[in-house]
Amino acid sequence: MNQFMWKNIFNIGIADIDRQHREFMDLLNNFEQKSSIKKESEIKQSMIDQLKLYATKHFRSEESMMKENVYPELEKQRQMHKYFETQISEMASSPEKISPNSVFTFMRDWFLNHIMEEDIKFAQYLK
Repeated sequence: MNQFMWKNIFNIGIADIDRQHREFMDLLNNFEQKSSIKKESEIKQSMIDQLKLYATKHFRSEESMMKENVYPELEKQRQMHKYFETQISEMASSPEKISPNSVFTFMRDWFLNHIMEEDIKFAQYLK
């Protein structure tokens, strides 16, 4: 796997959210790096635990900002966030059925799709 580099196109233009998204990219890169040197079971549990913490903090922060700004797609965002959290919970409940690569792929796809397609809409709404 390759490290992800932060690019300016990943910035949505909301400083707090951009900072949190960089944290997510750091998680991606950290997991990729660790997966080559640690036992699979250790990396899976570590990935899942860190994803849960990140998701709780980031999603509540983002949803709060959306609520304050009366964002019309807030409920859609909540549903997508719930989906992410449900997927992570399912991974946690049966870690023997997942690989570090599948967790990494899920995270990467989430970053590229949700952040770059959905979160950018919120930034455009604020303009």
